[in-house]
Amino acid sequence: MQNRQRCSRFSVVNAAYAELPRPVHWIINGIGVLFLAAPHVFSVLSWFLLTWGIDVLQSVLGKDGRGTVFALFDMLKFATSMFTLAFGLELWSSRAEWAEEVYQILDDSCEEFSTLFCR
Repeated sequence: MQNRQRCSRFSVVNAAYAELPRPVHWIINGIGVLFLAAPHVFSVLSWFLLTWGIDVLQSVLGKDGRGTVFALFDMLKFATSMFTLAFGLELWSSRAEWAEEVYQILDDSCEEFSTLFCR
């Protein structure tokens, strides 16, 4: 069984793969951070784009801001915000499992890189 300890708090590379070249560490850390942040970034970005799109539709339809259509758009923006909040909480509660999957993928990648570079 490999040592599961990371090199530092900001590193996703196992300490067992310290012999890999520094650029490989940087690439693997970059990919790991991207994989760990991707669900959260997607959640916030989708919320922003949906609310921005609704605001654009409201501005295209008219400037008075009254009526049933504008009320429906406001309700849709509120529902989008609540869904994003619930989705973010769900992501936060399952972050340990997600991180473990990402670490396993990166450990397998490090093992392949170590066989490639350390022959």
